[in-house]
Amino acid sequence: MGDLEQVRAEVVRLEAALQEAIADKHKAAEVGLSILQEKEALELKLAQLQTQYDAAKIEVDQANQVMERFFGINPLFIVF
Repeated sequence: MGDLEQVRAEVVRLEAALQEAIADKHKAAEVGLSILQEKEALELKLAQLQTQYDAAKIEVDQANQVMERFFGINPLFIVF
């Protein structure tokens, strides 16, 4: 094989390696974007659950106050 043929073969090999690297980079970007989207969804779910928890805690506090006021007993509910 002559020098020119070796250079051409090397160019073909390098072009293939470049295309593979570009494809890997795109795949990594897609995975990264997917992870970011999942993170945002989880953060939203966490905020919703925190709101529900806070509302439930208020309800328990109010129930404890009513029980104490009307029954003259210490509340049975424990607030965390």
